Amino acid sequence: MSPDLSPIENLWGELKRRIDLRCCKSAQGLQRAACSEWAKLTNDRVYVQQLFDSMPVRLEAVRQAKGGFTRF
Repeated sequence: MSPDLSPIENLWGELKRRIDLRCCKSAQGLQRAACSEWAKLTNDRVYVQQLFDSMPVRLEAVRQAKGGFTRF
């Protein structure tokens, strides 16, 4: 259940950063930006692969922290 083990948390964070850069002025603009940035983000195979490849390191960090806070 640790968010440190969930790559989707990193995707949500990156999506938020990308949307924030778009400076949306309306709800419609926000929706368009979210859909557009999500499509770009999930098609970024390198970024998604890096998230999956980081899982062994994440698991070890959580184990070392005995379930506590990690840098992820």
